[in-house]
Amino acid sequence: MGQGGKYKPADLELMEEALPELDFQYRTGLKDPHGQICRYPSISYEMDYRGIIRPGCLGVSSSFFDESLPVRPPEPIPCPHHSCVCLDKYSFLEESERNITTNPLAVYSDMLRRRMAGMGAE
Repeated sequence: MGQGGKYKPADLELMEEALPELDFQYRTGLKDPHGQICRYPSISYEMDYRGIIRPGCLGVSSSFFDESLPVRPPEPIPCPHHSCVCLDKYSFLEESERNITTNPLAVYSDMLRRRMAGMGAE
């Protein structure tokens, strides 16, 4: 990032060349996630170093030491932010197909199996 939070032209050119179109659009801020349907708050909690817990990226919070966790939305909701603040950025937006499961270990295992099969090992 250059001064003022903007990418330098040379960096933008490299990013556009190297990243998939959706990555490029969101990572550079050319596309705004606000209002788009997002899975993140409905499947996750975030906890900061003080023990404050939030459903995904929402402002509602409680403490790790409270009797109960804050309630997560029961289903994906419109993104409340103008840039992604989520763990895996915009990957949980409905239009993205990067995080469509709540079991990332299964995705990793499947990817590893396919890679090993492609190398001739099983």
